[in-house]
Amino acid sequence: MGLKHFEIQFPAGLSVIKSPNEAGKSSLLRALLQAFYGDAASKKQETLSQKSWKTNKDDSFLIEVELEAPHSSYVVTRNFGDRKNCLKLPNGQTLEDKRRIQEKLGELLGFPSLNGYLSTACIMQEEVRQVGRGSSELLSLIEERILQGARLQQIQNQLNKENKELSDI
Repeated sequence: MGLKHFEIQFPAGLSVIKSPNEAGKSSLLRALLQAFYGDAASKKQETLSQKSWKTNKDDSFLIEVELEAPHSSYVVTRNFGDRKNCLKLPNGQTLEDKRRIQEKLGELLGFPSLNGYLSTACIMQEEVRQVGRGSSELLSLIEERILQGARLQQIQNQLNKENKELSDI
């Protein structure tokens, strides 16, 4: 599914995105990952394959994300049509150097690399499905990543209840 002129606001803390199949959850995640860790100038097939994001029939498409920190706002833009990366800082200054943008985003997000983010802060749909199957290894992983040792049983119960509700639809 392509996301066109899509806007969403995430509250501070943990966010869970839940919707029916083909609603755009994976597209949203790929767009965020491209915004935070991508390179609009890249010619890698992985980047080029995201053309479903484009908004018209030419090769132009962009991703723009606003990050809010206390008393400040940052806007990262990945313009894949013009092959330009940009990070607008709260003071009005604009960074266009890929390395400097990545350093600043890593500092803001707390995850300097895509692999670091994926291995510590992001739980994919396939992993969540395993929770419903009672995978104790995955339950421990979620507990370690997100809850930092908190009890996971009530979250597992809630997920099981929601999975049952979805399957009843």
